[in-house]
Amino acid sequence: MIGAMIKFLYFDLFMMLRYLFWKVLLLSSGSRIGKRAKIYEGVRIVCNHPQSINIGDGVRILRNATIATSRSGNISIGNNVHIGEGTIIYSDKEIKIKDNVIIGPQNIIVDFDHVYAAQEIPIIKQDHNAREIIIEEDVWISAHCSIIRGVRLGKGSVVGAGSVVNKDVAGHSFVKEQIGR
Repeated sequence: MIGAMIKFLYFDLFMMLRYLFWKVLLLSSGSRIGKRAKIYEGVRIVCNHPQSINIGDGVRILRNATIATSRSGNISIGNNVHIGEGTIIYSDKEIKIKDNVIIGPQNIIVDFDHVYAAQEIPIIKQDHNAREIIIEEDVWISAHCSIIRGVRLGKGSVVGAGSVVNKDVAGHSFVKEQIGR
């Protein structure tokens, strides 16, 4: 009895309260969160302009994940997507995650990088390159992976643990190590 009460309070009630909190916050910025979304504790969602983050139905965002945009970025997360603990998704242009995607723990998905063109100018004052990332349906990104700007992960592809992906991955294929351009 006590175990069931603790489970209800910790998981069900707090999960519902976090969902309502994020629903109100996202709606107030013109963004949206779908039905049955589960947002665990410690999640950070940062919309730096109206309508910049849209989260589908049945999405699970585990502890300490960060989903954020710059003033020009957009993030679209489809239905039934799982985002693992400690994952960072940051957009300066556009990141599209389609339906039924599994993103494991401690991944980094970022659609831009910094320019290092002039040694006499600090890197922080130089420009950056941003290109869209598309993660198609039924993709599995394992743990500790980096998905870099301009990448398309094809439908049904699998990215093995520790991979750095900086070029397109064909559908129904497996990436198990660092690949380059």
